[in-house]
Amino acid sequence: MAIENEVRFLVTKMHPNFPLDAKPPWQIKQGYFDLINPNKHLRVRIINGQRAFLCTKEGTGYSREEEEERIGVRPASFLFNQCSSYLEKTRYFPKYRTEGGEWTIDFFKDPLGGIVIAEFEYQLPGVEAILPPWILEAKDVTDSVSNVHLARLATELRETGEIKTPVALYSEIVPKIIPRIVTTGPPCAGKSKMLRVVKEKMGNFIHCVPETATIMITLVGLNPKLNARRFNSSLYRVQAIFEATSAEQAVDEKKKAMLLDRGTIDNAAYMKGLLTDFSALIKTTADYEYSKYQLVICLEMPPKHVYEQHRYNNPARKESYEEAFLLGEKIKEVWKGHPNLHLVSGENTWEEKEKTVLYIIRKFLDGK
Repeated sequence: MAIENEVRFLVTKMHPNFPLDAKPPWQIKQGYFDLINPNKHLRVRIINGQRAFLCTKEGTGYSREEEEERIGVRPASFLFNQCSSYLEKTRYFPKYRTEGGEWTIDFFKDPLGGIVIAEFEYQLPGVEAILPPWILEAKDVTDSVSNVHLARLATELRETGEIKTPVALYSEIVPKIIPRIVTTGPPCAGKSKMLRVVKEKMGNFIHCVPETATIMITLVGLNPKLNARRFNSSLYRVQAIFEATSAEQAVDEKKKAMLLDRGTIDNAAYMKGLLTDFSALIKTTADYEYSKYQLVICLEMPPKHVYEQHRYNNPARKESYEEAFLLGEKIKEVWKGHPNLHLVSGENTWEEKEKTVLYIIRKFLDGK
């Protein structure tokens, strides 16, 4: 399976006379199938009505695994008609060349008319994607806007019959960003209680999201020990959906931030190989997972008598104190690379913890 390395820009201003190559442009029809894995996409592409390809892409960020097979135009047209979403665009190959990579420019057709995406595909390692002089304004959307995203938007607009100006489309396809704060730590460290405190005292500003794993175990009845690999994969997908939906809700409610009981990378602490196993299973990187959260507050392990007193409040908690302590150390290990990680001592009284966490959050919001 090949590795595709590319960076993607949403072009908001471009010189009208950008240099075209002698190579004719491609008229592309591109459709997508819904898959269970949110980081894997299956695409059918038809170029100029004469060539067709079936392609899978897996992963996130600048580097993704890619596998492509050429197929006949007739079966491709049949598959295209079964796709859940699709888009159409014209791809140009500009004369401008950058050593170690190649630029392509996509002009999207209605209902995405006016949207322009420039992509730079790396052919040599260590090359910097410097915007050509004829791209006057652009935003790096490699981690936020994909062709899958655009195909879904195009399909939604076709169904509603909406016609939007390019300016309105820009705001539609660039996700609204709301700061994400994570509380993490070992079992019975007080995360859930801290969420309730924050909701009570800062609920006008903070949208709080409970722990996904607890919901899946206690309400759905899933047992992570039966098939840990399948559980962790499912947990990541469900948690990603919870976070995305909660972010939309928080934006609609005009909240300043959202507070999450654990982040997606917490799942790595439950795997034997920690971040190595997690990255291989999910097809992601620690840096990408860290980038989703702007602040991480880790409540450290409380004393044994406090743990034993509270462990029975959560039926999803089966760990002994020693197991929970070890898990707490693994959680700190998987989060230690985050640039804005704060540790709150487990030896503090609850009042001290509460005061510390509220101070950290308020200071963070004041800086926004």
